[in-house]
Amino acid sequence: MRRTLLVSLVWGLIATGAARGATSRGDCIDACAVRIAECASTCGDFAPMGNACRRGVLKRCQREGVGVCAVATTSTTATTSAPTSSTTHATTTTTHGPTTSTTTPSGLSCAMPRPLALGTVVGNTSSGSDHGPGVGCMQNAEAPDLIYVIVPGADGTLVLSLTSAWDGGLYVRTACDEPATELACVDVLGDDATEVLQLGVTAGTPYYVYVDGYTSDSYGEYELTSELQ
Repeated sequence: MRRTLLVSLVWGLIATGAARGATSRGDCIDACAVRIAECASTCGDFAPMGNACRRGVLKRCQREGVGVCAVATTSTTATTSAPTSSTTHATTTTTHGPTTSTTTPSGLSCAMPRPLALGTVVGNTSSGSDHGPGVGCMQNAEAPDLIYVIVPGADGTLVLSLTSAWDGGLYVRTACDEPATELACVDVLGDDATEVLQLGVTAGTPYYVYVDGYTSDSYGEYELTSELQ
């Protein structure tokens, strides 16, 4: 009897451990891009200390699954007072208060960069904010921009291609709000150009990609393609 219970307990522990460890490191790197990026933002001037934070995020994800890296979306609802009725000479008027719901979009600040997966995405910088010019080829940038973060699953060369009808450009940083950490920049002068940026990257390291415009009227729809070679 005791032996049967002991064997059942051992198999239960093995099964539980296997289930928790079923998530691969590659899946966790993709799913936890924003959480990993927050490590560097939190550490600021002490960015090297963020390595322990990133490892901790990945280890927990591998143990418990990608659900631990879900990014909460904050929704705020403002509602006026209940409908009011007023009666004058047998006439009833009912006024309904408006209800609004506001969700903070990603990509508008370093606090919430937009996760970038390999492949092609479309966007529109018209809704972006101007975070100031880059320190490389986009030093004159005065247009609204959007910020992405990508965490490569393997070492290699990251190839980014930006296509737009306006004069756009790309630059990449290792610390989102630190211009001095800019690694690469590309800007082909003129509208209707395709900007191509190539950068050597390290697995598990967050890279912040700025989609920006060269002049104050350089903004709008774009197509951004990313590939790891």
